[in-house]
Amino acid sequence: MKSKILVLLSLIVFAFLAEAQEVSNGVMYLKELRKPTYRKIINIPEVDGYQVLKCDFHTHTVFSDGYVWPTIRAQEAWEEGLDAIALTEHIEYHPYKNYVEVNHNRSHELIEDVSKRNNVILIKGTEITRKTPPGHFNAIFIGDASSYIEDNASE
Repeated sequence: MKSKILVLLSLIVFAFLAEAQEVSNGVMYLKELRKPTYRKIINIPEVDGYQVLKCDFHTHTVFSDGYVWPTIRAQEAWEEGLDAIALTEHIEYHPYKNYVEVNHNRSHELIEDVSKRNNVILIKGTEITRKTPPGHFNAIFIGDASSYIEDNASE
């Protein structure tokens, strides 16, 4: 009798733990760790009929020197009430290259669907650093970010 009760309790506990997890594309999501998401409303008046967009044109992820995955940046943009975001990963600087493959377009590719779903405009960009003036700047509305790699073999 005790063994039947123990087996029954074990099955109930296992069923409860299995329900708390969701696996999608090989990634496990723990529902109890999810926080409710709220979109902050930023009220800026329109001027002379122009629509005002709230944007961040300088952001980084683990694909350069940021600390979060690109989808987290997309979610942050939505929560902060932004209308547009540009991921401007460094072309020359990759401190996590031992952990994340260097691909200058990948962060943008990873959030295209999330941005569309959240109705946040995604702008392709990159951050470029050169030794001569102007030195350090962001380029936005670009095509292939890899085309901005400079051949430094002659230096």
